[in-house]
Amino acid sequence: MLTRSSLPGPGGATATWTGAACMLSAVLCFTLLDALAKRMVGDASPLFIAWGRYAFSLIPLLLLVPLLYGWRRLATAQPRVQFARGVTLIVATTSMFAGLRLLPLADAYALSYSSPVLVALLSRYAFGEWLNRRQWAALAVGFAGVLITIRPAFLQAGGAIVFPLLMAASYATYQVLTRTARRTDDALVCVFYASLVGTLVLTAALPFVWTPIPLEYWASLVTMGVLGMSGHWLLAVAANRASPSLLAPLSYVQLAYAALLDLALFGLVPDRWTIAGSAIIVLGGLLLWYPTPRRQLARLAEAPRSGR
Repeated sequence: MLTRSSLPGPGGATATWTGAACMLSAVLCFTLLDALAKRMVGDASPLFIAWGRYAFSLIPLLLLVPLLYGWRRLATAQPRVQFARGVTLIVATTSMFAGLRLLPLADAYALSYSSPVLVALLSRYAFGEWLNRRQWAALAVGFAGVLITIRPAFLQAGGAIVFPLLMAASYATYQVLTRTARRTDDALVCVFYASLVGTLVLTAALPFVWTPIPLEYWASLVTMGVLGMSGHWLLAVAANRASPSLLAPLSYVQLAYAALLDLALFGLVPDRWTIAGSAIIVLGGLLLWYPTPRRQLARLAEAPRSGR
């Protein structure tokens, strides 16, 4: 496995393009995952859908990782941190699925992009790190875009907008915990324990949220599991091929993916407020990440929806 020290240098153009392609593909996986969830949340509990998403990600990992590497490959040096990561990710996932009952994908994603602001605040207290004035200004621009998007979303869905915002807060906590875990555990271990904790906790809740669903929904749950596992694997490859300063702005293509899926699957067209807010969010992200020293990008490099 490549390490941070083995990242390609300036001449590694092929590796950089590979990283960019993997990032775009990972974001597409997560967007398709959420689109499938949106199709089901009217008929099944978000907790039930989240259980399927994690369970069908865990099964391939349980089959393949021990076969290829052995069980010792999955040992963690920080079990408590890994458990906390899993719990915060469950909250993030179920909150987003609940919000998708009433919100279009594009609106939900735009609202969830308040996560980088929260990550920056949490990192200040968890790691004693500061952003400079330009970076705080960029975060403020992005958050202004979120506030602009809230206006039509609130008129359309009312209190449902709290779910993407709760998702953003939970995912920001998850990112900080992930950074702590990565001091000793690699990406594969982190992906495995996120799926394991999600499956175990939601299986305990399953008797209370079980819903008979048609066969096509089971197929969708399996597909969601595969998409989630594939997305995490692609993120791990991307992180070892390209720098955060390149990968982070690419995460904003998720807003375009979401708008296209809203139109193709649900017949929803983003209004001018959502388009304007999303454009401002993207502008804030570009101002934040270019040009920024790599060491200051580590805690903000993941897309708000990429950890699912």
